[in-house]
Amino acid sequence: MDTSTTVSIELPEPLGGYVRERVTRGEYASAEDYLRELVRRDRELHAARHIRELVDDGLASGVATPLSEVEIEGIRQRIASSHR
Repeated sequence: MDTSTTVSIELPEPLGGYVRERVTRGEYASAEDYLRELVRRDRELHAARHIRELVDDGLASGVATPLSEVEIEGIRQRIASSHR
């Protein structure tokens, strides 16, 4: 089930005017649509930053060492047992 949360915000006139202008030009159907799009973009930006941090951490952790067949088999067994 899709649920919604209502958020009421007050913008200073320069920002409110900018939002109204974007809506008036037909770029967005409403101020609500504009703000929803901003939140979506912010969420995507946050996720991309997190991925970059994970990649940086991985690169900083040093040279990777290959897993042995015994280690790979142990991983497979743990995965198989967790899906039962």
